[in-house]
Amino acid sequence: MKGMRVVLSLCVLLALASTSLVAVAQQEMPNTYTFGDGTVVSYPDGWESKVDDNGYVRIDSENTDTIFFWYFPDTLAELGIDENDMVAVLEQAFVPQDKSIEFNPSLVDTVQVGGRVLTGLIYEENSQGDTYERLLVAVKLPETGAVVVVGAVPLTGYKLEEAAVVLQIVASLDAVKSVSSEKEGGGVSSLASAAKRSKFPNDYTFANGYTISFPDGWEMKTDDKGYESLESAATDIIFSWYTASTLSEYNLSADDLPAVLKAGFSPQDDTIQFDSADVSATQIGFYQGYIHAYEDNVGGDAYQRIRVALGFEDGSVIIVGAIPFAGYELTERSTVLEIVATIEPTGGAETTIGGGDTGGPATFGDLGSDTGSPATFGDLGAGGVELTQSYTFKNGYSVGFPDGWEMKTDDNGFEHLQSANTDTIFSWYTASELAKYDLSVRDLVAVLAASFSPQDKDIQFDRADTSSVVIGPYQAVQHFYEDNAGGNAYQRVRIALPLDDGGVVVVGAIPLRGHPLEELSTVLEIAGSIRAGGTPSTLGGLGAVTCTLTAPRVANLRGGPSTDDGIVGKLEAGAVVEAYGGKLGADNYVWFQLADGSWVRQDAVTFDREECSKIPLIK
Repeated sequence: MKGMRVVLSLCVLLALASTSLVAVAQQEMPNTYTFGDGTVVSYPDGWESKVDDNGYVRIDSENTDTIFFWYFPDTLAELGIDENDMVAVLEQAFVPQDKSIEFNPSLVDTVQVGGRVLTGLIYEENSQGDTYERLLVAVKLPETGAVVVVGAVPLTGYKLEEAAVVLQIVASLDAVKSVSSEKEGGGVSSLASAAKRSKFPNDYTFANGYTISFPDGWEMKTDDKGYESLESAATDIIFSWYTASTLSEYNLSADDLPAVLKAGFSPQDDTIQFDSADVSATQIGFYQGYIHAYEDNVGGDAYQRIRVALGFEDGSVIIVGAIPFAGYELTERSTVLEIVATIEPTGGAETTIGGGDTGGPATFGDLGSDTGSPATFGDLGAGGVELTQSYTFKNGYSVGFPDGWEMKTDDNGFEHLQSANTDTIFSWYTASELAKYDLSVRDLVAVLAASFSPQDKDIQFDRADTSSVVIGPYQAVQHFYEDNAGGNAYQRVRIALPLDDGGVVVVGAIPLRGHPLEELSTVLEIAGSIRAGGTPSTLGGLGAVTCTLTAPRVANLRGGPSTDDGIVGKLEAGAVVEAYGGKLGADNYVWFQLADGSWVRQDAVTFDREECSKIPLIK
């Protein structure tokens, strides 16, 4: 039988298994499982429901494994599939182990079980030379318009002995709780909360109004940087929220979660490259999300790590990262995914990032308690306080700040902006001053290193404490470290902003009381408001540097500096644009970044090499 493609229609299957089907129809199916959207499925004694490590719901017996895939109407629309075309849905879900097996629509059949019309096929699969039967069956839920595809394989032997039981389980799917079309809490549909929230006894409400449930033995904590993490004895989970406006600023959206995961990839081991093969789509409760699973490395110790991205109807995204506290394996992965599935709005609260001073700055990626790093990039002012006041420095630059803050000049002539809790100081370096020390706006880390002057002289400058960050119109570098005065340790941040005239301003901030820098997000908003002569700087504050690109022929614009990144637009033949930054790609080509955030490769355009060698390198 090996090498053959055995395909049985569902009708033939039922005919062959009619005796067992009668027996199944007469036995009770007393057990139920409720999915995140309120749909309930029944199954017999001897079968067990569980959520696997990838977030898929499985109902297994000793002999059979079944897995449930959900296709909601909006997903089908994106795929260009009519929600009534079960054959097309099955083809979409058809991913055999043996890649030589092709989907044949003529082999699909329909059968009626328990009054439900099921569409599917059973075929011979092959894995590492071992053949076995596999069932793929689809059913539509008219209450929600969703289509559920169920796959089943034998756990023992070649034949799928319990196929008829699987069909009855599929036929039992019943959307007893319909999904509300009304928007709640910033736009996420009602998620059958009673069904979901009964899972875990503990609840937590984030500042943006979303809630989450978790089991006993887990505890929600907020670290010194304002990052919220959920911890058990074995696992650390951290939450990063992004509004639609934040994503839009970087040409990202909730409709392309893999791209958001890629943009926020920030491993401890910076030699690890983002691999799209590590990202997989999955159903997590009500949500259709994406999981990025990979192996990270810190201090030579390798460990498993996952990042889960969920998109909401208001265009926002949450990335949930999880790592093990001890050991290599993420042993509580399935529990993490069940916790993620409980996220939902409580109503009335608008999703924001940064939340003024209620939390840490936005980050792309699960930075924070597990990495100790500040934001890599992100909309660090979204949802913050209003900057109602302004001050103009002697060099003509101005800065905005909120009520409750006051500008002062100290005995050394340095200008400080202070609140009751925070002191910020501004240090200005002209282009000529930088040149004197062989520094420039092209290497802000070097500027930060040269100007590093901690209270505790034993503290050394560490490049690992710096990170690229976008603040308002600036592509800046942030230096976050712990200083020490009189035996009292405290957090400190320094932000280097490149100016249009080739100079740099370094904005430093320390807490006036306590250890944590509690108003960091407000400091970042203030820094991002710095303007020359009252007008915004160009992208990254690099208007003094010009790099003109000309497209001799049509050229692709991509979402990142790699041909692996998706095409987001095109330059028409003869188009002239300016680049504001460059990056040496893994393919050893220079990639230019345009004002809209898109990227074009050097061999697709013509340019002046001397002129374009002056633009900043983006790390």
